[in-house]
Amino acid sequence: MAMDAKQALARLQSAPEQHVLIADLRTDEAFQPRVERLVPYRDKGRAHSDSERLTAALRLMLEASQTAQTEPILAAVIDGEPFVVDGHHRLRAYALAKRETIPARVRVLQRRTAVVVSKLVNCPDRSLALHQAQYSEAAWQWMADARRSGIAKLRDTGESFRTVGAMFRIGSSTAKRMWDRLPMVDPKVYSQEACDPGTGFPLWKYVCQPQTPWKDMQEMLTPDQLTQHRAAKAAAKIGGILGDLDPDVRRLAVAMLAEEARELALADDDIARLAYDDKGRCGDALLQAMQPIDNSDF
Repeated sequence: MAMDAKQALARLQSAPEQHVLIADLRTDEAFQPRVERLVPYRDKGRAHSDSERLTAALRLMLEASQTAQTEPILAAVIDGEPFVVDGHHRLRAYALAKRETIPARVRVLQRRTAVVVSKLVNCPDRSLALHQAQYSEAAWQWMADARRSGIAKLRDTGESFRTVGAMFRIGSSTAKRMWDRLPMVDPKVYSQEACDPGTGFPLWKYVCQPQTPWKDMQEMLTPDQLTQHRAAKAAAKIGGILGDLDPDVRRLAVAMLAEEARELALADDDIARLAYDDKGRCGDALLQAMQPIDNSDF
């Protein structure tokens, strides 16, 4: 439960350090607050680069000396299996450095508690900060879990809007707006894609856009909207690549793509003019091209 998240996190952080086999650890997006789709397209490239740089730095440190270690990761044993709730970059670095074990602090937790703990632990000062949208989402899901636990007033969690704002790096007015909004949210009208994979509760990004029909989203989209959706995904991938490039290389790459797009557009116009006459009838050249080839002379 949300009101127990601080206590659960404190217990987890005070667990004795041990070395756990990397092969035994499980990961799940439910315990990863860095939800990529929350990050605006303009920031995705930088976020990806920062993540890769952190992993690379940790790996380099681990490869430089076999005695080098990072801070222990935090793992929750759920249904008998240990899941990483904090330390995904460290885990990846250890794996890339070909280490077999990793220092960890481990406690048995309920899945629901572990989900909230994974959001809470990533909000203080970290070597890789969350994006502001991810901080807001963590706060929203923390408060949603408190409401779903039957808590009617925020003070019953031991927090205030000011302390919640400080804990999750959001304004106290935003925290209050989220809390006031919670009773009006019906999770059943949102698609699975619009919900947090851990809590199953709608993401704040979609709740604060109440006019957007998220239920059965794919079926409700028009062909043009689907094209826009796919283009947005492509833009995110392109942005991630461009974000890793030097400014001069990036400008040249974009210029090359723009020129190629212009040439393709001109080619499409030429094909259209070839195919149809000025009255919209299929052109003779295209009809000729469509005729079957006579192979009798071969």
